[in-house]
Order: sequence, then structure tokens, then C-alpha cells
Amino acid sequence: MNSNSSILHDSQLKGALLQRGDNASKIALRDLKRYYALLKRSLSELSFSIGEAALICDALKGYNLEDNLARIETVLPWIHEAIQRDSFDRKWKVNREVLANKLKALYPFQTLALVDAVEQFWVKQQSNPNQKIQEILLQVDLLHCCDFAL
Repeated sequence: MNSNSSILHDSQLKGALLQRGDNASKIALRDLKRYYALLKRSLSELSFSIGEAALICDALKGYNLEDNLARIETVLPWIHEAIQRDSFDRKWKVNREVLANKLKALYPFQTLALVDAVEQFWVKQQSNPNQKIQEILLQVDLLHCCDFAL
């Protein structure tokens, strides 16, 4: 990352970085590493079945959180609406009440981590459409090695 990178052209972000020290690029890299570590840790605290994780990915396909974290509260209603509209609970053989309770228990950062993992899921699925869903869910940490028998 150099001083001409686009991240440093965002005055609000650059100001926040410079509050943490003189080298904005170095601080941005450090903070990004912290952020990704927190995403991974947050996902490790979640427990979804294959069907639940696949349903969440299906429901959030095309969802765009962008950088507006105030929209984080729209994630759960978006999933609920997709279940109602497209019968994803039947498609993925998921108990919608059990899933709804799991999703309601999420902290905002866990929801953000969930959205990030779903975004990764769709990138991987599009680049390798023949890969098994379970494998992709494992790669993006929406499933853990012991959540199902391989």
C-alpha cells in the first residue's frame, strides 16, 4: 500500500487512521489484519448446519451491506423475507424457527462476519461452480470441520 492508494483518498478514513499514528498505510494494514482476525473469530463462535448455512447464503445472494453499518439491522429481516418468498426453509430442509432464534442471538459484529462470509461464498462459487457447497461453506468458515461428517 502506498500513499497514492485509494484508501488514503477517503478523508474521513485517512483522518481516523492518522489519529492512530503518523504512517496511515502501516496503520491501515495493521487494522485490516485485526479486522480479518475478528471476522474469523466471530465466525468460529457460530454454529450452523449445512442446510442453515446454505439457506443463509441463498437468502443473502445479492445483498449489499456496503460500508453502511447502520444497515446491519436489515440482514435478519432480509433473510426472513427470502425464506417467506422463496421457501428456502423447505429447499434446504431447515427449521425456520430454530434458524430465526440463532440469527436473533447474533451480535452486530457476528452478523457483519456472517455477511462477509456469504460474500466470500458467492465469489468462490462463481469462480468454481462445480465445487461442492459443503466445501465452500468450510472454506469461508460458515461450517466447521466437525459440523458434519465428511
